[in-house]
Amino acid sequence: MLRGKRVLLTGASGLLGHAITEMLAGSGSRMVVTGRCENRLKELPQQYQGNCEIYSFSGDICHDNFRRQLIDFTCAKLGGLDILINNAGAFHFGNLMDLIPEEIDQVITTNVTALIHMTYLALPHLLSSAQPSIINISSLAGKASLPGASCYAASKWAVIGFTVALQQELWKQGVRVCAISPGQLEMLGAVLPNGVGTIPLSSVTDAIVFILQHPAGSCPAEIVLRPIASC
Repeated sequence: MLRGKRVLLTGASGLLGHAITEMLAGSGSRMVVTGRCENRLKELPQQYQGNCEIYSFSGDICHDNFRRQLIDFTCAKLGGLDILINNAGAFHFGNLMDLIPEEIDQVITTNVTALIHMTYLALPHLLSSAQPSIINISSLAGKASLPGASCYAASKWAVIGFTVALQQELWKQGVRVCAISPGQLEMLGAVLPNGVGTIPLSSVTDAIVFILQHPAGSCPAEIVLRPIASC
């Protein structure tokens, strides 16, 4: 069901973004991938071009001019847009008093402001699609806050609030809007209490497939992924 779908993926130069790109390429989607790390981003079309139509466009989505250029580039290359996956994120962990203002601004601007603006710019094109979808990658931190992650948690609570409100704004127009809120991912290399491991990246990509292949007429509002011990 994803073959030929036109996808814009942010945060593609990170490990989770790479895993999402691999999943989309395997499904035959047509996509534009973006991220801040130009060198890692340029590798993706080279790696997956034989499997799908893929273009990279590097830059910082915190800047309005870049966001507008990205949307124009995407629609020019793909002829429109069916799916927006807001995956770009920033995090600086530490107690609030230990952070510097620039770190606070980067977390809020990347995780909240840029995500909202990307959605705003993409919506006119998504509404021209027969099956438009918006997936926002949030975090379990947006459900249960922890000390040392106050700004990050605040940003992810905001993503959940934005997603829920947007669902109610767009459901009559047939737009799927869903948030995925995973716990600690395996890329962080952390071990959770009681011997429970981190969440594999494939759990997030599987959740994306579940949302996009969900039968018409309904859509999951949010998928929360919590780690469990392997048996």
